[in-house]
Amino acid sequence: MGRQEEMKKMKLHYIVEKAEEVFREKGYETVTMDDIADACEYTKKTIYTYITSKEELYVLVYIKGMKMRLEFLQAAVEQEQKGFCKLKALAIGYYGFYKTHPYILKHQLLGDVGFITEANVNDEVADELNHYNKLGVDMVRDIVRLGLEDKTLNSKLDWNLWYSFFLYTIRMNVSRVLSGYVRLLDSEEITTNVEEWYKYNIGILLKECAAEKDAACMKDEI
Repeated sequence: MGRQEEMKKMKLHYIVEKAEEVFREKGYETVTMDDIADACEYTKKTIYTYITSKEELYVLVYIKGMKMRLEFLQAAVEQEQKGFCKLKALAIGYYGFYKTHPYILKHQLLGDVGFITEANVNDEVADELNHYNKLGVDMVRDIVRLGLEDKTLNSKLDWNLWYSFFLYTIRMNVSRVLSGYVRLLDSEEITTNVEEWYKYNIGILLKECAAEKDAACMKDEI
């Protein structure tokens, strides 16, 4: 990488860092490109030499969070040997990551609404987003493949459907827990012990995933 390209990359990284701070403070919807330029102490024209749109900046901040989450989860699952134990570590790690970085979850949940217009994001950034999405999916698929091979995961499940259901369920539960507001069904009671609520729900999900073969981590509490 030439010096000019390296400097461009460093400035883009700086803009993304500042954009993340502004999004966190004001919320994505209300932030303007003038706000971003002011935070960076650049002109708006300068900002546009590095990014295409506010949507593209949103995606770049999203990717930054994805990288952090992926590294966190990879470290968690690498501590285990069996497929089921890795899946359990993933579920626990997913909650642990967002508990430490709740802003990242809030930012990423906004993207789940699907407001991004592809025309406002350049191909290189879109490809990077798809790349990290694929890495995350591949990690889960590798865990499932291992669990079926070592017979710690339930082979009767349709894993082509189940692995995505597993991830969506974790995401939903983490979102509810970190909101700090969980109302019990058919009750006016609002539980304050949201972490226990998460463990209970994920425990049921993991039980469905597990094969009958014994594994030490299956017996441990979540």
